[in-house]
Amino acid sequence: MLPNAKIIHTVRGAEDTCLSIFRTKFTQLHNYACDLGELGGYYKLYSELMAHWHNTFPSTIYDVNYENLTKNQEEESKKLLEFCELEWSEKCLNFHNTVRDVKTASNYQVRQPMYSSSVGGWKKFEKQLQSLISALK
Repeated sequence: MLPNAKIIHTVRGAEDTCLSIFRTKFTQLHNYACDLGELGGYYKLYSELMAHWHNTFPSTIYDVNYENLTKNQEEESKKLLEFCELEWSEKCLNFHNTVRDVKTASNYQVRQPMYSSSVGGWKKFEKQLQSLISALK
């Protein structure tokens, strides 16, 4: 359908990703998000699905590593733009200043500069996340 499409896939640590999903109030269509064990199972399915798509379209999907992006925003942004065959702009570093409607659960976060304070945030709740951690193994 989109033969020249380039797909950008953001990859983040599994525990942090699942904790973020667990903390977000989703509709009833996403009941798995309310059960840590089930959420871990869904994450494993997602990982398998992404492995399939990487094998099927190896040069079409670009993984942006969230942790690397928060540490090296400019370097990682330049790599992403190169993959997309786009020119670099300093505005990429100031994405949070763009005036636009945001209708996602992260509407507050996109208005903030890049930050890394949530990297490894799951470790504060490691004891409470045992069912998730077991499901991810």
